[in-house]
This record gives sequence, structure tokens and C-alpha cells, in this order.
Amino acid sequence: MSCTPTQTGINLTRLFAFVLWFSVLGAIQPAAAQSNVQIPEQAPEQAPAPLNDLGSQVPADSGAECGALKTVTQEFDNGARWSMCLDSNERENIVLSNVFYTPPDAQPLRVFGSLRLSQLHVVYDDSNVTFHDVTQFGLGGAFRVTLNEDDCPGGTLLNLNGEAAACTLLNKAANTAVTTQSAPGADSLSLFSISQVGSYAYTVRWQFYDNGALEPSISAAGALQRNTTDTRSLFGRVLEGVTDKSWLSHTHNYYWRLDFDLGDSGTDDAVYRIDWPLQPDGTRIKTRTRLTTETSDAVQPDEFRAWDIMDTDAPNSIGYRIEPLHYGHRLVQADKAPYTEFDFFVTTHNDCERFASQNTRFNPECDDSVLDYANGESLDNADLVAWHRISFHHLPRNEDRELMHSHHDSFLIQPRNILPVSGASAAPNNLAPVITLNHHQSATVGTAVNITSVAQDADQDTLTITADSLPDGLTLTERGGITGTPTGTGQFTTVLTVSDNFATDELTIEWRVIGASQSGVIPPLTLPFLLLMLWRRGRLRVRHAN
Repeated sequence: MSCTPTQTGINLTRLFAFVLWFSVLGAIQPAAAQSNVQIPEQAPEQAPAPLNDLGSQVPADSGAECGALKTVTQEFDNGARWSMCLDSNERENIVLSNVFYTPPDAQPLRVFGSLRLSQLHVVYDDSNVTFHDVTQFGLGGAFRVTLNEDDCPGGTLLNLNGEAAACTLLNKAANTAVTTQSAPGADSLSLFSISQVGSYAYTVRWQFYDNGALEPSISAAGALQRNTTDTRSLFGRVLEGVTDKSWLSHTHNYYWRLDFDLGDSGTDDAVYRIDWPLQPDGTRIKTRTRLTTETSDAVQPDEFRAWDIMDTDAPNSIGYRIEPLHYGHRLVQADKAPYTEFDFFVTTHNDCERFASQNTRFNPECDDSVLDYANGESLDNADLVAWHRISFHHLPRNEDRELMHSHHDSFLIQPRNILPVSGASAAPNNLAPVITLNHHQSATVGTAVNITSVAQDADQDTLTITADSLPDGLTLTERGGITGTPTGTGQFTTVLTVSDNFATDELTIEWRVIGASQSGVIPPLTLPFLLLMLWRRGRLRVRHAN
């Protein structure tokens, strides 16, 4: 179920009242010709709340230990469960911490130390106005909308700091027409809150699926905020019915801060960049590169780039993949905001590295932006924090006519090796991969080996293949084959393992690598003697015939 303000039941009269109030405010302040709304800033927090990154010990009762914070727990029909702590502050508003996922019939897994939206960066195309909504105004406090039952139909209102500040909804896959790429056919818990900043109503939502997937998202609705009397402006559009002004285009940059603490320890996680570069023959080969130092990275649509955060660097370790969904527009302001050149960052945990931009506004002892945080420190034995940015370019259209359409943006955090199957509904259907290579193999020194495939999967799942102790000179290819030229003789034992992330097959291969002289090839020095013998034998046969 999508949770834009309209879809979650927010009263249209209330939204119109917000818009009307801001429109009146703009009308009585004629000096704001370029910005229709003057937004009062909240007073800076004197002592920012701690990041609530709790200890890494897995609770014995499989639920998050939240102390004075509110506990949110949801158990699903398939036996899986999400459990977490919920807090709200003036800046980011919703802060989730100590986040656990329990797979069906399994032990609880700690996934995150904390989750939060760390900046909502709005840049207008005319470059005259830039907003940093989280640090300039805040999504909580006076800007947070107090919810009622109409805003949370069939759900549960959560009281924070004396008011109904959030809503949780259990979405049954069978009762909704909306499915996502992350978990088709899966039930989910939706936790959301609504904030009113200027003319915009933002719904910040966290969607937790019964198969362990997670989808952070933002929905925006409300009214267009800035215009110019220059009706020929290259940065805006004249809308039908409002012919004396141009409404200005702008970009929303959403930055999330994701403190991964997978498993029993939060300091042994590993991060990998996943690419599928195009090959000259038109195929694609997966590449997997471990990031060993703090890094700033960008999406690569032509290579389908994604990022894996794994519990350890061991093969088949459990973890999550960050899968971008929206590549359509990327705002880059290298001169004014260098951090906008990048979409993904991985840093070591630091309490004062809180906001993606304008961080020194509240943490003067720390760096100012997420680009500054990613300064090359080692990621080994460190608590890792991933930062992800997605963008939405809002080009005003006639359908908006000041009261704009709702738009929704999200990305996926998908489980890796956590479930034996991809979801409750898929449990009976997954077929395990099979190693097709014979367990006895032979090769010859100096003669090329070209085995194109060692395994197959009836479901056509993406396979992860490892080979331990191949003969010298042979390597495992990205396509799942074995190639190379043996360089030494002997007996070799190779353990092949193949996984489709849900099931695994393993086989021990015995290799016999022989020298060229043992393979039936005639050594060069013996060839003249062999020819001589054949010639003499031929002459004897001729004499006998005569």
C-alpha cells in the first residue's frame, strides 16, 4: 500500500488549509516575488540527540531492547518478524534503531544500528535558492503533522512526545494491487510520518517485508512553491490558468543514513561494488569489487551498479544489497555542492557525522558534508555506515496548477543469503542449483582447459560459484567456467560450491594433471627412430613378398 498523504487518508481540507495559509502568507509579503513562501526556521537544537546506535549483542528474546524508546514489532504469517526502536526528533523526525529481522524458524538477526533520512536537499534550476530542509527547518517538531485515524486507516497510531506522530500499517499482499520489485507477493509493515515544510507535505516511509527486504521511500504532495514574473524563463513553465508567471523547476535530493550492524558484531561488515559491464560480444559479466577504504561512488546505469553490505567477507555470508531504482535524473553541482556528484558513500561510524550536508550547523567539531566524511579511512574492523542519495526532478506541468501531483521515490535494500527461499509464497518453488562437472578431471601441462560452465539452475537464478584449490594455471571465470593452462603436474583436489542465494550444492573434484610426454604426444627426439623403424619394417615386408 502506498502511503502518500492522499492515499493514507489525510484530510484534503487539512492539506488545503496548509496550502491556503502559505498562499495568504505569500500574498501579504510582496517582497517574496521569487519565493512565494517565507518559512520560519526552528531554533537550533542546543544538544542534538544521540544517534541511538545501541550495542551489538543480540537480545535473547529476539526483540529490540529499546529502554525509554518506543518498541515496534511485527510478526508475519510466515513466522518472520521485524523488531526495532522508534524515536522522533526535531531534525530527521523518524529515527529507527536496534533493528532486527527474524527469518521464519530461525534466530534473530541484527541488521541496523540506526536508520534515518539525513537530508532533504532542494535545488531550484535558476540556482537562486537552495533548501536543506532537514537542517534548516526540520521534519519533526512544529513541522510534523499530528495524525488522526483518517490518516492511518486500519493501522496503529504511535504516540511520540505527547502526540500521534507516526502510523504503522500491516499490508497484506493479497489485499493490495501494489507490489514492488523487492518482494512480489510478500506481506509488509509500513511505518510512516508526515511533515509539512513550506508548501510541501512529505511522507517519510519505511517498508519492512516478511522476506527481509526493506524499502525506504518519500512521497511529496502539496503546492508549487516558487515562481517568477519572467514568463519566458528558461527555468520554469507557465501553467494553464496562471499566465502571468512561470513556476520554477527544481530537484529533490534525498539522502539516507544507514548504519549497518549485521550479525553478532558491528565491526566485521564488508562492502562490495557490483557491476555488470557490457562485453564486446554483447553479453554482460558480473564484477564484484570490495571497497576497503571510505569511498564516494556514483550510480552507473549502463552497468546496473549496486552495492552489497555483507556480514563478513567469507563466501556466502549473509547481507543486503542496495539496489537503486531511479536513475532518471541526477543533480550535479560540482562547484557549489561537490557531494552531489555522488550517490553512494560508505564511511566509518562517527556520532558527529549526522547530516549529509550542513552538518557543522549542529556539529561544529565535525566535517560539513558526507563527501568530507569519506576521506579514505580504512574500513577494516570498523563500524560501517552507508549513505544513499536518490533524486527527483520536478518539472511543473499543467496538471499541477499550483496544487501539484503526488510523486513517490524509493530504493531497495534486498536480503542476500538470509532466507532459504525468496519469500513465504516461493518456498515450494525454488529449485537448487546443480554442479554439472564430473568429479574426475584430467588435464595436460601446456594444453589449454576451457570448461564453459560447471553448474546450472533450473530457475535461471543468478549463481555464486567458488572453487577452492584449482590446479596451478587454472582460474574460475565470472561466467562460472574454468579456463587456463596447467603449469605443473600432480594430483589436485578442488571443492566447488554453487549457490543461488537460497540453496547450495557442493562437489569435490579430483584433478590428474600429467606432463606432455605422458599424454600420448610423441617426444621430438623419438620421432626419427620411429620413422626409421617403420621404413625398415616396410622393406622387410617387400622382401618377403618377393
